[in-house]
Amino acid sequence: MTLSLDHVAFGLFVVMWFGYNYLADSSPLRRHTLGAKMDLERRVWMRRGGQAEERISSTAVLQVMMSGMSIFASSAIFVIGGLVAGIAYAPEISAAFKRVPFIPAATPELLMIKMGVLLAMFVYIFFKLGWAIRLAHYTAIMVATLGGEGETRTREDDARSEAAAVLANRTGFHFNRALRGYFLALALVGWFFGAAVFIAATIFAMFTIARREFYSEAHRVLCMIYDKSDA
Repeated sequence: MTLSLDHVAFGLFVVMWFGYNYLADSSPLRRHTLGAKMDLERRVWMRRGGQAEERISSTAVLQVMMSGMSIFASSAIFVIGGLVAGIAYAPEISAAFKRVPFIPAATPELLMIKMGVLLAMFVYIFFKLGWAIRLAHYTAIMVATLGGEGETRTREDDARSEAAAVLANRTGFHFNRALRGYFLALALVGWFFGAAVFIAATIFAMFTIARREFYSEAHRVLCMIYDKSDA
């Protein structure tokens, strides 16, 4: 029965993860997300980035972004190392869990599967963060080449602004996927305390992610700008 419930819990986790990715990133609902509003803001940012004073501030913003992503990537590497070591000591960890009250007993094999899934999640997170950092570097290079404003602006300047905006948006996309992975990794931690806790943690994590994407204060503020302009 426990194994069956573990299958249900993991199946729910996968369905909710991939289902939410589709709804928030590929479905018609995407235009209503916080990420979509920020994509529009990045286009405005790169359109104005050709001005000298804007170029300086843009470089500072990108440096802050890369520093934050680097911290998350470093944390993911530490977690990956810890999980690899944990898999090697699965029998000892399984025996230790048996001494903890209110936690269902898990065989070393099942514990290895759980740690392996969590390890795969953090590998995914690291790759997403690594690519986001690289895209941020590309964006910084594009910002340095942006042209001016007004009558001096050419079609090439417009093309460079659009290219920089696309790179910045892809940076945000992959960083957002990595952060989403962090939330879901915390839900996976609940699996070590039983399938029921895993199910509850998955639902709570997805609820938190969805609320911040569609109903947060940041989303409301940006809607004040773009919903009025679309009307």
